[in-house]
Amino acid sequence: MPYLVILGLGLLLGRWMSNVGVPPGALSGGLVFLVFVMGVTFGGDASLWEQLQLIGWLSLLTAMTVTAGSVLAALVLFSVFSFARTGWCSRSSGAASEASGQFRFPALIMMALLGGLALGVFFVDPVRVELFRRLGDVVLYGLIFLVGFDLSRSSFLFKRPSQFFRFLWLPMGSLLGSLLGIVVLFLFLDLDYSIMEMAAVGAGMGWYSFSGVFLTQAVSPAVGALAFTTNFLREILIFLFAALMARYGDWVPVAGAGATAMDSTLPLLAKVSEGEAVLPAMISGGVLTALVPLLLPLLVGF
Repeated sequence: MPYLVILGLGLLLGRWMSNVGVPPGALSGGLVFLVFVMGVTFGGDASLWEQLQLIGWLSLLTAMTVTAGSVLAALVLFSVFSFARTGWCSRSSGAASEASGQFRFPALIMMALLGGLALGVFFVDPVRVELFRRLGDVVLYGLIFLVGFDLSRSSFLFKRPSQFFRFLWLPMGSLLGSLLGIVVLFLFLDLDYSIMEMAAVGAGMGWYSFSGVFLTQAVSPAVGALAFTTNFLREILIFLFAALMARYGDWVPVAGAGATAMDSTLPLLAKVSEGEAVLPAMISGGVLTALVPLLLPLLVGF
């Protein structure tokens, strides 16, 4: 996968150039610009706006429910299996809180998103939207390279490898919480979808491009549209609130990010955790990315 390759290249180059650091503000500035470019591409996507107008309220409610469910379920698993004693989650009130920059960074992300959306809606034609989409890919690759470069200096990476297997509970909690969130939503709302269809939507884990297309073909365009918009909004929620989530533990935004933890939200997770959440995010996102294409056919097959 290209993200792993680019992360590895950054890691190797960082080890080789041990006397060179990532420029201050490079990751933050790159993230703000990435969100701006994402806003332009989303704002210029007419089909996305049509879907949001039809099922936006349900998509947003579902996205909030599954994200919260992922975080809460992971919290329970981490508590039961004493993960706090690994030393990784112990920064909840210290450096993680400082890394969040209080409300400044989330405000910058929000401004970048809104500015990009406005530009995409009012000034960008479909041809330029595609150019912005490609630009976004380049910026994301660059940010993941910087994450790898900075990760090469992480004491966690080279001094505590025996703890890596414990992070496998993180994707399990994230997935279980999403599904439980769907059950709660189904119990309280009178929906036009079956429980298995909604479960498949929640099991998209933020991977909106796959879940939307697959469920459109496997079930119906309505379910596919709900999956696309729900998982798209889940990713946006992480971009907006990851810094605030990290105040309660490095793992919190990782659990909420789902499958996107290994690609689109990885640079953000690295920033708000000061690099400590990179490997858990790669493991969690990688496991969930592998599980989503296997789980969705099982859910809609019942």
